Amino acid sequence: MKHVMIAIAAALLAAWVIGCNESNAGPAEAKASKVTLSLSGMHCQGCADLIQDKLVHTKGVSRALVSFDTKQAAIEYEAAKVTPEAMIAVVKEAGYTAALPSAQAVTPTAVPATK
Repeated sequence: MKHVMIAIAAALLAAWVIGCNESNAGPAEAKASKVTLSLSGMHCQGCADLIQDKLVHTKGVSRALVSFDTKQAAIEYEAAKVTPEAMIAVVKEAGYTAALPSAQAVTPTAVPATK
């Protein structure tokens, strides 16, 4: 049963990461960037909820979904207001460890229009 729940959580997290950047932003507006952080130090769902709350209340973060089962945080943010390094610092300040997965780069989904 636990394996099924982990698979469901991973699938939901993946679907959210893939689909979260769709918006109706005009051509002059930049879409949000997204990043997934690997987390460690969590012992329960309450830990995941705390990290998610800290991330959501970080200036520039528009969405955050933290999964205790997959030990990952999927974050949508405005690159002009916050960096992945700053979000990692927020997680560390909460008492946990966060890092960019080694194969992952930050994925900007749109470039601001130039004048």
